[in-house]
Amino acid sequence: MGYDAPMREKRGGDFYSVDKAAKVLGRTPERVRQMLRAGQLEGELEGGDPRAPWKVQRSSVEAHRDRNRGHGHEDGS
Repeated sequence: MGYDAPMREKRGGDFYSVDKAAKVLGRTPERVRQMLRAGQLEGELEGGDPRAPWKVQRSSVEAHRDRNRGHGHEDGS
């Protein structure tokens, strides 16, 4: 599975890697991690390990993208 493929981890749950979420949102991967820590995007750390990579909920990324489409980057990023 490549980095651009959605990660399917839970029943009914679609996840993106941080890199894919960054591409979808037009942000940097570090900005996406900041948004996750701030609660602006929904996601989880793989296995709950704070050193593990984030899994970003696809629906959260798409909702954020859709809210900001045509409005620039209103969240300050």
